[in-house]
Order: sequence, then C-alpha cells, then structure tokens
Amino acid sequence: MILTFDKIKNILRKIFFYFILWTGMVLTSMFFDKFTKISDEDGYLAGLIIWLFLIFIIEFLIPFIKSRN
Repeated sequence: MILTFDKIKNILRKIFFYFILWTGMVLTSMFFDKFTKISDEDGYLAGLIIWLFLIFIIEFLIPFIKSRN
C-alpha cells in the first residue's frame, strides 16, 4: 500500500477531528459537573450523549444524505 500525500492528509484530518471531538467531550462533561451541580457520572454521561449524537450526525447521517442525492 502506497501512502500518497492525499491519503496522509486525510488520515491527519481524521486524527485532528477525533481529537477535537474528544476534547469537546471532556470539556462538556467538566461543564456539566461544575455549572449544573450534578454528580461526576451524570455530567460525564450528559457530555458523552451530546458528543456521540454529534459524531453520529457528522460521520454517518450527513454522508448518508449526501450519497442519496
């Protein structure tokens, strides 16, 4: 398998994308912990649900809708 510049660029884009999503999930869970006065587990779960829904939309739903047109 030969790695071209485009393949490397796509891999780096995916790594950066998932790093941003992971960082957002951590920051969201910290927000729910500190500012909503709920326990650690509930804050983590609320942040996780929000970011998993966002990942589902970006990674599956938008490409699925684009491929149908």
